[in-house]
Amino acid sequence: MNQRTLAGQVRPVRQLTTTSPHRTVGGIFIPGITPYIAEYESYNEKHAILTLALCHDVLGIKSQPTKTHYIKSSGKAGYHIPDFEVDTKDGSLLLEVKAIENLLETRNIAKYLVLAQQYHRKQVSYRFLVNVQIEAKPRFQTVLLLQRYLASKPDGEKFDVACSALSEGPSRICELIRRTQLALAEIYALVANRMLCIDWRHPLTPQAYISLPDQPFKGLLLEDVFSSTRFCGVLESLALGREPTDQSVLAVAKAWRRSDNMPQLWGMVGGFAAESPFNSINEIRFLRAAHHRRNYAPGHIDQKGGE
Repeated sequence: MNQRTLAGQVRPVRQLTTTSPHRTVGGIFIPGITPYIAEYESYNEKHAILTLALCHDVLGIKSQPTKTHYIKSSGKAGYHIPDFEVDTKDGSLLLEVKAIENLLETRNIAKYLVLAQQYHRKQVSYRFLVNVQIEAKPRFQTVLLLQRYLASKPDGEKFDVACSALSEGPSRICELIRRTQLALAEIYALVANRMLCIDWRHPLTPQAYISLPDQPFKGLLLEDVFSSTRFCGVLESLALGREPTDQSVLAVAKAWRRSDNMPQLWGMVGGFAAESPFNSINEIRFLRAAHHRRNYAPGHIDQKGGE
């Protein structure tokens, strides 16, 4: 169960080690969403928190919420601490955030099958969220843009002005700015706080359309994230304790980042790509490790003459 202070405040069941230079650890506090600082120990978990916080049906996010004891396939006793507990309008679920290329390794499939079957027997909702879903475009770029506004507290008067201007229907953001004199940052803050809605199928720019909730845009939903990409069926089966059987999808999952990479000098099938083999590292939001940076040249000079 969750650890609690004397005052009754919920805390994670374990504390993350922050002294290792080889791990990405930290915490995020989002008013109204995280009852305490939601801790993460990877870029995947960090961006999962940000994505979940923007979902209109997510009411709360707790990190390291509970410890579950179970019997491993080897017969030995073990325990499991899920990464997050997500409270939604339909109830709560335990969430495991992983890199898909690691999750679908044979030994890890065997491990999580046993866990998922135990959660299923106890009627506990258990789901997987993987990097390929978190980084789905263009949603991921929108999440990175809106993350800076998650902790902001929008002005009620600004919201009333926006509501009045959008009462007749959706509008381009640039047009809304012209009509109301609202700043772009103020509009983005209203979107991040789920007070206004955008079409998440398109990039968020001043040219994007915006509306009041359900008029017509409904906002991002948790199931939208789970159902994204071709791997959703495999992940759903694994979360229900069923062994994935689609070998072609499993093979693609292990190499998804290579197939999603930017064009290189020679393509994957031996064809010549006309684009430059060196891409500016400054154009990329984040690169986790050296093997992800291999196709990027930090010193490459861009078209504007900078480095």
